[in-house]
Amino acid sequence: MSEFSGSGTARPTRAVSRLTAGVGIGMIACVVLLFVAPPAGGILFAALWLATAVAGVTYHVRNATSPGGVPHTELSIEGGSGRADLADRLRELEKLHDEGLISDEEYRQKRAQILGEDW
Repeated sequence: MSEFSGSGTARPTRAVSRLTAGVGIGMIACVVLLFVAPPAGGILFAALWLATAVAGVTYHVRNATSPGGVPHTELSIEGGSGRADLADRLRELEKLHDEGLISDEEYRQKRAQILGEDW
């Protein structure tokens, strides 16, 4: 197995975020209505609860029965090893040297180390 040296992020898919935001907005509306007009708030809460339960069951049934499942997370991976990464690292090293932030000897040592890596 190879080691990954880049960085990445994970976030919910847009569909999951929309569903969660919709439920959150609905819950806020229910709380407000429960104080302003209790019968309407109770009815809205029951409808929202039922819709959320149906959406949850539907999502999980589709996830269990679909060949690849239902996507719930998006991954974004940046960097890593390879020629582009190597070139970027060498450019950054040269920039540090040109700005006087590292000495000539440090520059030569680090450059040799980078060029000696597998790519």
